[in-house]
Amino acid sequence: MLRYALLLMFLIINISSFAQRDSTKQRGIPKGTIVINAALGTNSNIWNAAGGIGEPDGANLISASPVYILSIDYSISRKHSLGIILGYQQYVGNPSGYNYPGYSYGQSASFVTVNTSVSYAALRYLWHISKSQNGDFYIGLQAGIGYINQYTYETNSYVITPNTYHNFSPYTTRGIGPNAQLLMGYRRYVIKNIGLHLEIAYGAPFLIQGGLTYRFSTVKQ
Repeated sequence: MLRYALLLMFLIINISSFAQRDSTKQRGIPKGTIVINAALGTNSNIWNAAGGIGEPDGANLISASPVYILSIDYSISRKHSLGIILGYQQYVGNPSGYNYPGYSYGQSASFVTVNTSVSYAALRYLWHISKSQNGDFYIGLQAGIGYINQYTYETNSYVITPNTYHNFSPYTTRGIGPNAQLLMGYRRYVIKNIGLHLEIAYGAPFLIQGGLTYRFSTVKQ
């Protein structure tokens, strides 16, 4: 997965180089511009989505939603912007080697399910490298906190010994932890102020995300 992400990074660099040549108006990112991004993302390590809190070892992933992402960036100059990013993801898995409380040996993991939801919020800084009117290549970093909620329950009764059943009580685990990422991205405006974007990041909570972008200025021209 990381290999493909690196290939995409080089592709973004080449696209941004082309974008800098495709416009005769080299005006950069005007100060006071607000950019709103709505995206879907994917995570290379699903169990570390909230900074590594409470994830079961050797988990078997059953299903996972994409990372739903919303970010807002405000340009404080032509080359620098500050923003906030919010995200949410939900997934279901079976922890392997799970030991039922009160028993001395492990039971089949297929009978225990962990339903996990992850929310996160982070502040971010972007350095805009390209100067194209319709293309925006940038690098940056973001740091914040992740909140994880895990509900563990039994999907079937399991026979401990012949004619003997155990009772498993569902329980919930919650936690908060830090997350931080280095990122690289490219925005391409195809209809004046509406465009597409792609970001690649290293660290939790996402590896690749892409979606729609909308920009507007808070400064009267």
